[in-house]
Amino acid sequence: MTFFLETESIGLKKLTQQECTEHYVDWINDEQVTQTLASGKTPQSLEDVQSFIASSNHANRITFAIYRKDQHRHIGNVKLDHIDWINRKADFGILIGDRISWGKGYATQATRLVVDYAFAILGLNRVYLGVLETNPAASAIYRKIGFLEEGRKSQDQLVQGRYVDSLFMAITRERWLVHGKKVVAIIQARCGSTRLPGKVLKPLGGKPMIQQVYERVRKARTVHQIIIATSVDPSDNPLAEFCEQQKIPCYRGDLNDVLARFYHAAKAHQAQIVVRITGDCPLIDPEVIDRVVQAYHDNAQHVDYASNTDFLTYPDGLDTEVFSIQALEQAFQKAALPSDREHVTPYLRKHMRKINVALEQANYGHLRWTVDQQEDFDLIQKIYEDLGKEGRHFGMDEILRWIQSHPQEAGRNAHIPINEGLKKSLEAERTF
Repeated sequence: MTFFLETESIGLKKLTQQECTEHYVDWINDEQVTQTLASGKTPQSLEDVQSFIASSNHANRITFAIYRKDQHRHIGNVKLDHIDWINRKADFGILIGDRISWGKGYATQATRLVVDYAFAILGLNRVYLGVLETNPAASAIYRKIGFLEEGRKSQDQLVQGRYVDSLFMAITRERWLVHGKKVVAIIQARCGSTRLPGKVLKPLGGKPMIQQVYERVRKARTVHQIIIATSVDPSDNPLAEFCEQQKIPCYRGDLNDVLARFYHAAKAHQAQIVVRITGDCPLIDPEVIDRVVQAYHDNAQHVDYASNTDFLTYPDGLDTEVFSIQALEQAFQKAALPSDREHVTPYLRKHMRKINVALEQANYGHLRWTVDQQEDFDLIQKIYEDLGKEGRHFGMDEILRWIQSHPQEAGRNAHIPINEGLKKSLEAERTF
């Protein structure tokens, strides 16, 4: 089947009578499906669906059928309706009717495809929508893409016997150009650490450390996808196997040229903006990630690279670096020094327009919350024991309060130098 718009997982084609099946009718008569809709809760027949499809594409409405590529199956529809060609705006709507396809990211992918189509191809300036307050998963998708809430109608819809509010959200072309780009967090991880072998899979808080990192990054509102990037070396097979078991996307690349590994991982997953996280930072804070990504977005016209590491005010271990795929590609093509290839971002920091995100009221750059040696792991294990009981999430502010009340524990790794690996690489180059 040929698709008009597509990702790796889904394809969009014009909705036609080909999609008019009993399977489709079943969606429209499924209460679990229709209770999320802002309209269209009446029983439907095959003839009703045929009539809808007949009017689904005309001068002021464009409707696509959404197909899952892995099953070659129609799972929903997405549309731009009430298109106002004079004022360059349209009403957005989406339905994933196939319940077994819920929660797999297909709605997010379809939304991104159609909103980008609206701005890039149709030349629209504004896309708006309505969503029930009882559908927080949908409103979260829209916010993550860049939609802003503009208002609400009180007690607008009757859902399962009670009246609920409708939220109204919109995004402009100008905002989409900044916020609509796909943000991919790449977690750099290996099993073959020389100072603490196998650290990324060491149990921490009841889970392998890399899983703790992954789950904390998942809480970042600004990140659309997460990949673990490891090497093709056999020593990293256990990490790749763990990712496969947990269904975590994993890219395997060059053992020593980590810059190449990052670049190819980003390209393989169509990243437009890359967030670099390292797998030895199990206290990484999703709110800090969001601050750095937001700083990048806010300054995207003037910077290629944003981080909180250029001048360190956050604890070492909350390191977040954000850069465009174009900047990463330039580094991949031009970086020549071994330290630039091994540590991914030195070339970016030296040659790109950049911005540093710093704490204004305090400086905690002397605190070490990364895992490089056993003393590091022992400290973070104690923090997880005290703050992370039963999988409870905790962030930077709570850890700082714990540090203040446990000064002896907090100082156990203070003697270990920061960024020891990078410093050794630079010293080797100078010696050479």
